[in-house]
Amino acid sequence: MDEDKGGDEKIGGWHVNKQWADGYLPQIQRVIREVAPQLITIRVSTRSEDVHQASDYVVVTEQGSIGCRVRRPHTWERYGDVTFRSKVRGTRKTEIDKILEGWGRWYLYAWALDNTSTDLEAWVFLDLDQLRASGLLLKKMREIDNYDSSSKFKRINIPDLQRGNCILDAGGAALGKIK
Repeated sequence: MDEDKGGDEKIGGWHVNKQWADGYLPQIQRVIREVAPQLITIRVSTRSEDVHQASDYVVVTEQGSIGCRVRRPHTWERYGDVTFRSKVRGTRKTEIDKILEGWGRWYLYAWALDNTSTDLEAWVFLDLDQLRASGLLLKKMREIDNYDSSSKFKRINIPDLQRGNCILDAGGAALGKIK
């Protein structure tokens, strides 16, 4: 099976979901630009850097990739939680497997506002290193079936993520849940 083709023949498969989520790219880019100052440090260069490297200031970035998920409209007011795929049919790795293996440094988790725009109702920007360290992904909890029973999800509420120091930033309606 060609991984780039998705291998997901069910209705609402990978291609359909990916195309829908990609419609939110401008909003995703806006949020990441908003959070970016927390991922970089600007410092005055050393004398050596100034004299030998033409640097008056040095911008240091934390290295790592940013995962992203946009949930369908009305899921914020209905659930207001973060879910990660915990089981799938077959031998594919789940989101939780990949995160626990160390993939990703941050995760932008967002909730779509409605079906008529590409606006976000709420978002949280997660520190995946903190999430891994918190033990929340390994915690025993009831798993939720996907709509077609092809996979299961673990559900983590915002207060638990906050207690685990997993939330780096938040916006929109999520600010009301962050204390």
